[in-house]
Amino acid sequence: MTFDPNTLQLVNGLVSIVCAVPFVLHTVFRGHDRAGLYWSLGFMAGLVSAGCYALSAMLNDGWVILSAANGAYAFTIGAVWSGTRLFNGRKSLIQVPLAVALICAAIVPLRWSVDHTWAGAAAYLLAVALFASLIGWEALRMPMRQNIYGRVFGAAMILGAAYHVLRTVALVTLGAEGIAQHPVWGSASATTVVMVLLVVSSICLTAVRAERDTRHQLAPTPGGGAVNFSLDVLSKAAFIVGAKDRLARAQQHGVRIALLQPRIDGLSDFKVAYGSSAGQSAIVRFVTVLRASVPPTAIIGHLGDGHFAVLAMMDEVTSGRDVARGILTTLAETPLAPERGLRMSASVGVAEQADIDVDWDTLWAAASERLAAARADAGNVIAEVRVSRDGSRVDALGHKLAS
Repeated sequence: MTFDPNTLQLVNGLVSIVCAVPFVLHTVFRGHDRAGLYWSLGFMAGLVSAGCYALSAMLNDGWVILSAANGAYAFTIGAVWSGTRLFNGRKSLIQVPLAVALICAAIVPLRWSVDHTWAGAAAYLLAVALFASLIGWEALRMPMRQNIYGRVFGAAMILGAAYHVLRTVALVTLGAEGIAQHPVWGSASATTVVMVLLVVSSICLTAVRAERDTRHQLAPTPGGGAVNFSLDVLSKAAFIVGAKDRLARAQQHGVRIALLQPRIDGLSDFKVAYGSSAGQSAIVRFVTVLRASVPPTAIIGHLGDGHFAVLAMMDEVTSGRDVARGILTTLAETPLAPERGLRMSASVGVAEQADIDVDWDTLWAAASERLAAARADAGNVIAEVRVSRDGSRVDALGHKLAS
């Protein structure tokens, strides 16, 4: 069965509408989700592109509609790339897709007299291939790659990028007439590939975002941004902002602080043995332990994958070691699964100020180094250090909690 271009464009437009609806609705109700906003923007640009291509196929007259279609198509993939970067905690760089879309649109009138309806095709195909490959690479980075749907999404976009590169090569070598009815590189096959990628992307991104929203409850702030509270503790970004502010105020009042980095031992192996849901339950249980054991004035942040940070104020009788021992003692008394007899252990890196004017970067680096030392010592270990104002270590000790 052979479909004419108009029918294919109509089907492509309908598929685009169906795929765009969940993203648009999510954006309307959860407008502070910037990654979802950019993904929705990409799907809306896809609707514009599909509509313009349908009009161009029916009218076959003038370059204006084709220029808008090519620019919108390039921006569609670019906006999805920007949203994927935001999902992974990186800058969106939305200026890049905008610039590329404008270039793709501007090439059409320059080549219209020569190539007509294929004007600028090579440029926008290369742009799509570039952004699709970047999406694939970004989706296979943390934290998106820890989700199976994120990995499927990344693999699909890499395959889509490869197809568009090969189609560009075919266009340059065979010419527009040579690939117009080609069984692999022709418009019908290309439209089918785009629809498949659209459906796969919609399903995967919806699943990725749904899982993220389940784990990370997003609370809007008055400024219109979002503070990401994960598992009833602060996200990494929110924790660092709050910790730096407390450090500055503690220095003004002459109060020393301790930075702790607790991390669950063997979480990856535990997930392999019992499944990702059991691993998530372990993290939730560990959060309960942290909230119950650290001082009420301390702040807690989740750095990802069972890795946490705690900033606590020190006084004459409380040290960072005391806080860490409280965590491990409570953890030892809290079974993960009583019916199975499973218990967790954790390693804790502790960096405590020897002088009140030790800066944040020095303290963070010291705590990270001590955590690495604790994990290298078979786990269930507190590795601590006191840091002076010049960054030197006053002492570096390790304490293993008796099982």
